[in-house]
Parts: sequence; C-alpha cells; structure tokens
Amino acid sequence: MRLAVYAVTILASAFLLFAVQPMAGKALLPQLGGVPGAWTACLLFFQAALLAGYGYVWLGARLLAVRARVAVHLALVALPLAVLVPFGALEGLGAIDPAEDPALYALAYLALNVGLPFTLLSATAPLLQSWFARVSERRPYFLYAASNAGSLGALIAYPFVVEPWLDLGQQAALFRGGYAMVFVGMAAGGLLVWRVGGGRARPALEPAEAPPSTRRRLTWVALAFVPTLLLAGASAYLSMDLAPIPLLWVVPLALYLLSFVLAFSERAAPPPALVQRGMCLVGVVLVFFTLMHQNEPVWLLALLHLGFLFAASWVAHRRLASDAPHPAHLPEFFAWIALGGVLGTLVAAVLAPAVLPELWEYPVAIALACLPRTKVGVVVDDRPWKSDVPHALVTFALVAGPAFVLPHLSLEPPQVVGLLSAGPGALYAYRWMPLRRRYTLCLLAIVVAGAWTGGRIHEDGARVATTRSFFGVLRVVDQDEQRVLLHGTTLHGTQRHDERGGCAPTSYYAADGPLSSVFAARPVTGSVVAIGLGTGAVACYAEPDERWRFVEINPDVI
Repeated sequence: MRLAVYAVTILASAFLLFAVQPMAGKALLPQLGGVPGAWTACLLFFQAALLAGYGYVWLGARLLAVRARVAVHLALVALPLAVLVPFGALEGLGAIDPAEDPALYALAYLALNVGLPFTLLSATAPLLQSWFARVSERRPYFLYAASNAGSLGALIAYPFVVEPWLDLGQQAALFRGGYAMVFVGMAAGGLLVWRVGGGRARPALEPAEAPPSTRRRLTWVALAFVPTLLLAGASAYLSMDLAPIPLLWVVPLALYLLSFVLAFSERAAPPPALVQRGMCLVGVVLVFFTLMHQNEPVWLLALLHLGFLFAASWVAHRRLASDAPHPAHLPEFFAWIALGGVLGTLVAAVLAPAVLPELWEYPVAIALACLPRTKVGVVVDDRPWKSDVPHALVTFALVAGPAFVLPHLSLEPPQVVGLLSAGPGALYAYRWMPLRRRYTLCLLAIVVAGAWTGGRIHEDGARVATTRSFFGVLRVVDQDEQRVLLHGTTLHGTQRHDERGGCAPTSYYAADGPLSSVFAARPVTGSVVAIGLGTGAVACYAEPDERWRFVEINPDVI
C-alpha cells in the first residue's frame, strides 16, 4: 500500500510535468513560431524550475524536521489550487516584445503562467522518495524510474491523444484537475510519513555513509550536463539540418527520458562498457557528418543521431544510478543532477548562440559524451594529459591542412573535398578509441578544425555571410551564377548575380512552378501580404502599382 501511494503520486506528478511542457510550446507558437530556439528556451526554463524544486527539497531536509516539511509542502502545493490558471496571463507581458527578445519573452511567459505549480510538482520525485525511505527499508531510487516513466507517458500521449482533441483551454482545465489529484496523493504520502514522526528513518539496506566529496558532486553535475547538452543539440540539429517537422523534438526528449527509466530501474541491463564502445564508433561518424553538413539519407542519419543520444544518455545516467548515495543524501544528489541539467541547457540556449556562429556545441557534446568511465572507481587511462595533446594537434592538422588546400583543386562534388579533408582526421581519432580521453580530445580537435576552416570542408561555393540567432543559423553562399540563402541545410531562396534580364523568380518560385499558376489566376487587388521573406524572390510576381508587405519573424533575414 505504501509503495503504491508513493509510486502512483510520483508517476502522476511527472506526467503533469511533461504534459505542461508541450502545452507551453503550443501557447508560445503564435508569438515565437516553431523554431528550435523556442524549444531550447522552454527547456532552459523547465530545467531551472526543476533545479528550484530539487533545491527546495534539499534545503528543507537541512532546515526542517520531517513533520514540518510535510506541513510546509502541503501548504505550498495547495496554494496554486486557488490561483492556477495556466496560459492565461499573456496580458502581463506587455513590457517584453517577443520580436526584440524572444528568449526573455518565453522565460517570462512561462514563469508567469506555470512557474509556481511546475516548481512544486518538480519537487515531488525527490521529496516523496525521501519520505518513502523513512517508511520503508528499500532503497528509494527505483521510484525515480517511475517518475521518468510518467514523464515519458505524457510526452507520447500529448501529440497523439491530448493535442488533436482538446484546445488549449480544455488542456489547462485538465491540468488543474490532475494537479488536484496529485495534491491528494501527496497528502496521503505525507500522512504516512507523519505517523513516523520525528523518529529516524528506517535503514535503507546499508549503513549511512559520509557526505559526498566535492569531486563526487562535480562528477554528478558533469554526468547530467553532457546528456542535457546533447539533447538540446540533437533536437536543434534534427529540426534545423535534417527534417524541419513540427514536434520532432518529442522524439529525442522521449529517448532521453527512456534512458533515465532504464538506468534507474532495478532490471538487468547490458554492460555499459559494451554500449559505450558502439556509441564511440558512431560518435566519430556523427562528428564527421555534422562537419560536412551531410543531411542525406535523412532516415539513416536520424537513426544514428537518435541512437547515439539514447546510448550516451543511458551510459551517463547508468553511471549516476550506480553512484547514487545513501538515501540520507538523496535530496542533495538530485539537486546536483538538476544543476547539471540547467548548465547544459544554459550553454545550448544562451552561451552557444552568443559566441558560436553555428551549431558547434552539438559535435562538442558528442565528443564529451565519449569521455565518462562506465564504472565508479575504474581508471581507464592513467596517462598524463600532456601525452594526449600531441595526438589532438595531429588530428587538427589532418583536418585543417587539406581544408585550405583541396578547395583550390576544383574537385567535384564538394563531398569529395569533405571526405579528403575530414576523413584522415576521423580515422586517426578512431585509432585511439580505447583511450577515452585521447579519443575525446581528437574528436574535439576535429570540431575546432571544422569551425576554424569556416565551411571550406563541405560547402559547394564561397561563403558570404553567417549569422546565428534565436531562430537558427543562416548562411549566404555564392554558387556559380547565383547566391543562395540556407537555414541550416534548408534552401530558403536564391538570387542571380546577373539581374540584367529583369526580376525573375528562382528556385521553387520559378515561373514554371505551382506559384506561377496561383498568381496567373488571381485578380489584381493592389495589395499582397507574403508570409516569410527568404530572398524576396516571390516579389518578382508583383504587378505595377501593387503594394506588397512581407511578414518575417526572423530579424536576421531582413
């Protein structure tokens, strides 16, 4: 009975946590669009709220007796029941213009609408696990698997069951009802631990241990940081470079959650070292392909990226699960994990777009994911760092040197230049795969070389400009007799260098395309509104004395 109360409440709370996230994305869609930056900003907010919830549990465990914690938490959870109106406070954001600062707008909107209930719900998993440790002799960490299973269930249910049948108002009402049910479950769990009173917790299979060392805490942060950075990078890469499909981010997030479920469950699992060897083999391939902006075949590359994300997340989370401390230190353990998640999304959402012109943080995350040891206390490579640096420099030279020479040889197609440039470096890195640290440094050297050569490896033409913003990466490239605009690897329009023949629509706006038939059949109205600017090629269909207005969400396009 006790296990059922805690397990069901944790699962239901986690379900609500991940049901509200796509709801928030849907509510922000009219203002911010479906760009990867909008999802990354949401991910940053929810990771920060998760850290706030976990930190609150840790602080409460340090400052309050168990009965006081129960009373305070139930009072706080009851508070939103009186005021909870998710997604109804847009009017409170008049001071923030989504066109000027879309990330700040998203963060403020989420804080105003769901900040308090989300933070309190996020505290459920660590809090109820610590309560369970006081009323049971079992180690409570398996309940974290139940938490992530609830999150995964909500993530799958939303696009297939909730979103097609319920509007946003109905979804908000359903959320309020679910929140009330979770409150009842928390009250039942609180009553169980209240009966234990101020007594000591029951022994959780082994005696209490010393507080975690600083090194151990930093290891927890790092093991949470890398999968989160990898999740954000993979979601952006898949949406921007491979397949710009709505709600595609659900797939990598579902795999990320599944890795938590499997890592913290008590079931048998394959040897992490075996999984990591296969993962590292795929890692060098992915770094090579991302360096070349290779996006075909889409299905194969998507499987490789998603498979690597799942395997890398599972290896890191399995290491976390195997290093979980005594239940007395449970709140602190999850707080450090949450801090790693926040740092990962902070790098992806704020730092990387500000300092990196392209999505280089993603291959960096792939390289870092190959580094962790698979078992606590096992030393894979005890060589000094300085013995690995020369090999990283060799890898850099193998990539950067040919990248500057080969484009002048007029080799066709450009993929040949990419293969001859990045191929030797990738093979050299692969040679050192058994030495994780050296292998990781070699992969990082490939990424740095690719960033330094600035597109010489993969592009069919000379790069004119690159810009990165909340809405993604835009590149302008000169190709033969035309200039092209690319968003990731997606063509967004072309323009001829020679305009002596007058304004002529190009690419998919060409005169023999379907858009030509639309304009030929339309009446001349004197006014046209075009959604999306691109290179403005559609304006070639304008008639004399017509007024055209373009609506563009990305200021960098303008």
